[in-house]
Amino acid sequence: MDTGLDIVAIASGSVKAFEKLYVAYYTKVLTYTSILLQDSAKAEDVTQDVFLKLWRNRERMKEDGQIDSYIYVTARRTVLDVFREEGYAVKYKEWAKSKQTEETFENYCLREISI
Repeated sequence: MDTGLDIVAIASGSVKAFEKLYVAYYTKVLTYTSILLQDSAKAEDVTQDVFLKLWRNRERMKEDGQIDSYIYVTARRTVLDVFREEGYAVKYKEWAKSKQTEETFENYCLREISI
């Protein structure tokens, strides 16, 4: 599929080539994250994070026509990270409210991470 994007230039660090990618995919990624998150403000933040991750990992991009997949996998993983963080926040609030246990918060976190 010819998207008019120069993946090699993006991987090499071309800001102009990355801007084309951003313009071509921003709305699509925002729509995707909005559907998953059901929160427009959070979706905008996550979409920005997706493009930041794409830029930071640009050398992994390959000129094989799979840029769509790479972008959407990055978006899905970033959304899952948000869900995971929110889950830990809820668990922390529950733990903080209960305080009926002798367990330290550090041990609680270590136990949760190892699950």
